[in-house]
Amino acid sequence: MDDTARELKRSFNFKFDSFGNNHGVRYVNIINMIRCLSNVIKHNGSHLVKGSSRSAAFLVDECGMVDGWDFGTLILSGNSAFNVIEHIPKIYFSMTELVSMASGKCHPLLELGGDALFNKTYEILMPDVVPLPRPQKPVN
Repeated sequence: MDDTARELKRSFNFKFDSFGNNHGVRYVNIINMIRCLSNVIKHNGSHLVKGSSRSAAFLVDECGMVDGWDFGTLILSGNSAFNVIEHIPKIYFSMTELVSMASGKCHPLLELGGDALFNKTYEILMPDVVPLPRPQKPVN
């Protein structure tokens, strides 16, 4: 996400910060959670200590994670932060949305919503040749 923000700035002079100038992008809460998880893994040795950083405080205060746990414990706890199958399509969609905003060119994916969006994005990211189960959500 940080790389995407840098590329949007470089290519389109479009400033994006998920905590500040987020342009109303959908799923910003998931973007922030993933961004904070990455920072804690990188800077805190995968230990979640609330007072150690803004990212750690966000994960404890806003995402319901437990202060003092390491990420092995968090993963085993079943915390929704580690539901990668759900997050991958949402992050991809959010990044597509940002590129469309920055470039002024609408991507056809942006016309979909809800479960249809989830299913199509997952289909794009995980083609049938990849032997992973694709969770299909019912399309209303």
